Amino acid sequence: IAKRIWRFLEDSASGWAAWMWSKFMIALILTAVSLSWVQVVSSGSRATAIASFTVQSFLFVELFMRFLTCPNGTHFVCNVYNIFDFLTFSLATPTFVAEMSESTDRLGSNASGFLTVRIFFPMLLLLKLLRKFRTFHLLISAFENALEALPVL
Repeated sequence: IAKRIWRFLEDSASGWAAWMWSKFMIALILTAVSLSWVQVVSSGSRATAIASFTVQSFLFVELFMRFLTCPNGTHFVCNVYNIFDFLTFSLATPTFVAEMSESTDRLGSNASGFLTVRIFFPMLLLLKLLRKFRTFHLLISAFENALEALPVL
């Protein structure tokens, strides 16, 4: 069953449900990006922070399911798309805690770091979309093959 779940999550061409799931995840990622931009522009409200963290938690559950069903754990940990996924959630958690505690005014010297994370966080979320585009995977594969051929020349 783990292999079927992995294929469902990883390959949108494996069936109609997997294709729908892939489209749903794209919409969810774009929702997370939108909520993050709202937090940056409007200095964030508690409702926006809760909605954003809820979406991030759902994306983390999907990442955790990928980890549990992955046939090769080493490959999973070294995969750049999974690193993006984990990085975005690991940044979302402290940001959420700071938003909920309203301690952003009392951060002092750490305020600039917090603001930098808040500003660049939506762009990190956009990197999560790279997993969903097959053309990008093909382009990366072409560059890898070209780099492997360079020593032969």
